[in-house]
Amino acid sequence: MKTKKLYLLSVVALGLLWGTPSHAQGTLVDSLNAAKKTGSRDITIEKVDNDRADFAVLVEVDREDATYREGDLIHARVKSSRDGFLYLVHISSTGKETLLIPNEYQLDNEIKANKAVDFPAKDANFLYRISGPNFGRETIKAIVTDRKLKSVDARKFTQAPVTVLEAKDSKSIVDELEKSKDIVIESRLGASGDTKFATHQVSYTTRSKNAATLPSAKPKRFAVCIGVEKFKDPRIRPLSVCVNDANAYAKLLTTYGGVDKDNCVVLTNEEVTLEIIKKIFCDILPEKAPPGSEILIFWSGHGGRMSATRAESSSTGYVEYLVPYDGRLSDPENTMLLEGPFGQWVQRLNGRKLFFVLDACHSGGMTARAKSMNNADEEKPAETLAEAIGRAKSVADDPEEEFIDFSFGFQSFARSKALGQNGLAVLASSSYNQLSWERDEGDLSVLTYFLIKTIIEGPRSITHKDLKPKVREAVDRYIGKTYPNTRQTIVEQDDLTPGLLLKP
Repeated sequence: MKTKKLYLLSVVALGLLWGTPSHAQGTLVDSLNAAKKTGSRDITIEKVDNDRADFAVLVEVDREDATYREGDLIHARVKSSRDGFLYLVHISSTGKETLLIPNEYQLDNEIKANKAVDFPAKDANFLYRISGPNFGRETIKAIVTDRKLKSVDARKFTQAPVTVLEAKDSKSIVDELEKSKDIVIESRLGASGDTKFATHQVSYTTRSKNAATLPSAKPKRFAVCIGVEKFKDPRIRPLSVCVNDANAYAKLLTTYGGVDKDNCVVLTNEEVTLEIIKKIFCDILPEKAPPGSEILIFWSGHGGRMSATRAESSSTGYVEYLVPYDGRLSDPENTMLLEGPFGQWVQRLNGRKLFFVLDACHSGGMTARAKSMNNADEEKPAETLAEAIGRAKSVADDPEEEFIDFSFGFQSFARSKALGQNGLAVLASSSYNQLSWERDEGDLSVLTYFLIKTIIEGPRSITHKDLKPKVREAVDRYIGKTYPNTRQTIVEQDDLTPGLLLKP
């Protein structure tokens, strides 16, 4: 194929050999393969969530490594960005569910915006201690609602420090929460009402008192590299180099970036469904990548935006999204990867260090090398490149200052940061109403090409903090020469300190 040949010429010149990372059997790869075969399961309290919530909740435990031994005391803290009522649930390694809040000493489960609630409370007359006989992965889940749940009878659940939930109790809670999600959908269609609840959960590991001490090890690295250039919806114009992008970045990470091949997942085209993406962020990575892990995420494909509804918070008046294989232009709210839900999913990875690279544009475009979505664009009368780009260009005189905070996911991630979630950096290929481009040479996307080049040619000490100025200069120079009269402004959000080594 012509594209692949060009790819060989350009990337070999950078010192990176062509090839898809061989997916040896391993933790992350095995989990993903299993997830693809697993059908839908009954929703439990641990699984129930509301990824359309317009506020954020954060629950944390008191050890960075989230590891406890039998007899250790454990302490949890919850914060919410909105006033509400807190229901805190513990899920044991065997699946037993226990209601922690409300309890005998915390009868009033009201939580105030941005004010921490501790469990056990400082004035509670009990301690919460790790005990057997079962050990392993355990979870504490925080649910904040805008009104008290009818399914939680205060008379029953405030007679002891904690109360084990019977199956019927758990089912009643899940049913009530799921019903409120239906109300949320109605509100987006014009009915009255706001988002009813938000959730967050933290998992930790418990071990017996006599378990052998594990040797300390450097943080593990995991990678998910996504490239989608073909789409189920015929209205969405196919792209040509996004699969190359994903494979090249994955090869970079497994060759230079310290990621084992069995912990590097590459998803392309038909594999990139909204369901699989959610499973990766909500189930697989939280389970397989322990706190302290380093996770590198890459996406190359289409980006778009739609008008914000009343239920969404947006400084631009738009909600941005990435386009999975099964995304439909006729129903973006339910089929695209919206920035709001994605921000909720990323919250599941609190306690890990995350570095995202997003190579997708956030508006439409007119030319073959721009990552615009609509096939109809190609049917319009021919025009010069400058004219085509000019009509899709930013409307602001100085877009760099206007849009710096408005790339995909930035606002959602900022909500989590306000509650104390850190360790996240994002490098995005363009501002919210600019185009992102594929290279005219037909090998890779512009950002991806110069990102790989910068890392390979950089010193051993290069970190993610070194990337923006160097990559931006190279992209500006290339865009100015190849696509005159337009700009592709590299933007970043960086709450990750110290810098993440890219060639450890």
